[in-house]
Amino acid sequence: MNMTTETGEPAPFKPPSLFGRLAVVVGVIAAVAYFNRPLPPPPPKPPPPPKPAKEITASTWLNTNGKPIKLKDLKGRLVLLEFWRSECHLCEEVWPGLKTLAQQYSKDLTVITVHTPVEQRERDLDLLRALVKEKGITLPVAVDNQRATLRAYGLEQLTPTFVLINRKHNVISVQPTKDALEVLDRQIQQLLAGDDLEPAKAN
Repeated sequence: MNMTTETGEPAPFKPPSLFGRLAVVVGVIAAVAYFNRPLPPPPPKPPPPPKPAKEITASTWLNTNGKPIKLKDLKGRLVLLEFWRSECHLCEEVWPGLKTLAQQYSKDLTVITVHTPVEQRERDLDLLRALVKEKGITLPVAVDNQRATLRAYGLEQLTPTFVLINRKHNVISVQPTKDALEVLDRQIQQLLAGDDLEPAKAN
């Protein structure tokens, strides 16, 4: 439609009404707000899949009357593995605390130490027996001279290293440090209270 007067001349420009100007302003504000709205947070990452615990490979067992301990025989119990070696001074430092932990939760927790030697002399069974007796180690000791269990868990030769296993025998926590006992104590309490801790990431 041509905006002209009856004489054919262009109609004079009429500025938009106040209502029209307000409508434009509101539209601009709405558009700016829309394009600057905060994006919704990304969906939470699913927890890592359970990592089933591996059976312990050992040529000899100490403090068990020579009988091997199988995870399948520990159904419904928490299990704590400690990987150590006889010439590891840090490993020796944790033994008192580890023994206390085993006694405190003896009703629900089985602690197993896995000896994983590095040096050839550490593979001497008589020397290891003497050390276990001298240091008063009463916890089960799985002698794994080939370090097969360590590899089965995808771990490096770093001792002491602790692996906490829940009642369903999935790996919950891997703690490669001598200062891990406080963390493990807290995690054991959470598991006993029924909390579902996020399982350790599969290697």
